[in-house]
Amino acid sequence: MICFLAGLKKDSHGGGTGSIIINIAKVLSFNKLKIKIFDDEKGWLSNSLLELNIPFDKILINNRKSIEDYSCYLQKDDILILFTGNLLNALVLFRNANCRVLVWEVFYPLVFRLINRKIFPIRWISSIIEVDLFKKLLKNNVFYFIDNFGLNAVEKRTKLKISPNKILPIPIIIKDNIKNKKVIDNNLLKITYIGRSVNWKMYPLLKIIEDIIELNFVKKINIIIISSNTKIVIDFIKENYPILPLKYFTFYENVPYDQIQSILRNSDLHFAMGTAAIDGAILGIPTIVIDACYKKMPANYRYRWIYQMKTFGLGAVLSGNENVFEGELSMENILNGIFDNYQYHSINSYNYAKEFYDAEKIVMKIFEYYKDNNFKFFYLSNSILGKYLLIRKFILSVFKSLYIWRE
Repeated sequence: MICFLAGLKKDSHGGGTGSIIINIAKVLSFNKLKIKIFDDEKGWLSNSLLELNIPFDKILINNRKSIEDYSCYLQKDDILILFTGNLLNALVLFRNANCRVLVWEVFYPLVFRLINRKIFPIRWISSIIEVDLFKKLLKNNVFYFIDNFGLNAVEKRTKLKISPNKILPIPIIIKDNIKNKKVIDNNLLKITYIGRSVNWKMYPLLKIIEDIIELNFVKKINIIIISSNTKIVIDFIKENYPILPLKYFTFYENVPYDQIQSILRNSDLHFAMGTAAIDGAILGIPTIVIDACYKKMPANYRYRWIYQMKTFGLGAVLSGNENVFEGELSMENILNGIFDNYQYHSINSYNYAKEFYDAEKIVMKIFEYYKDNNFKFFYLSNSILGKYLLIRKFILSVFKSLYIWRE
């Protein structure tokens, strides 16, 4: 059985990892199989699976900050799939687990700060432990990457050459019977953007808005924004464009996945990064992959169609100081291209997603990779890092208990 540790219950949106889990669960359900999840009582993941009528087994996590051990719920033939964001937490929660493990890197900047000062105060020691962990994962063939950005980052950290076979792209449910439009409305262009309400996803949105405004495009444009918090997005836009007429915008927040697809079907042009970019391409919508950035994006930033992406990339993380970009398209190139040759961009966006991100192919790869792999999770949790994290969590829980007792 494939098993997952769900995101924190405070997360109102599952993000990219949530989409990965749901799509794997869907593929397994087509074959009368189900996943096992470890989730909070009202966790986003379990609620989403229920809404989608996808069968699953759930193990309730009472308190992630406790030192309770959930290893007994994992069997030796289970495959526990973890993402770099929850790996450290899992080393404590499943410290005696005799199951197999797959660590999936989905956001490569995390590999540069997997163990930060809040977890391990002495940075040079934590770096040594961090690299040792990566090497152990690679040596035992249990470390995979969604694209070359993460693979290259870990190569740089470990100074090891990593095989391209360690690329395991984001799995997406792709239907063959798409009904892409032949033409678009000449009087109104509908542009969609999907991204959580965090600065590294809102600065790219701001760049899109800036470029459209500067272009002074003659046709009417409606920008449809799907985020995790509409108020944060509106405040962010107003902070940079106080007099921008918001009547040309449509906002949605915390939209279920099936409703996102309904919104996207009416889109003429889609901008996003990561899994959200694939969500548009699989519907035959001409899709632009935009990069993440933690500050205002460079004025000369250039875009690219999803089918122009290399090495399974779905967006890099920019510093904001770049002068050279993977893309070569201006906003004018994109908008003119949509009206001049919509079908070409639509079909190529779909074909790219179908070839590289089909969830059924990726789930088959996981089972194939793990047919003869018997590396057990407790080998990791018995490491110095695993023991340190357990002791640290125990000390913190004791201090918390004393604090509550004193009150």
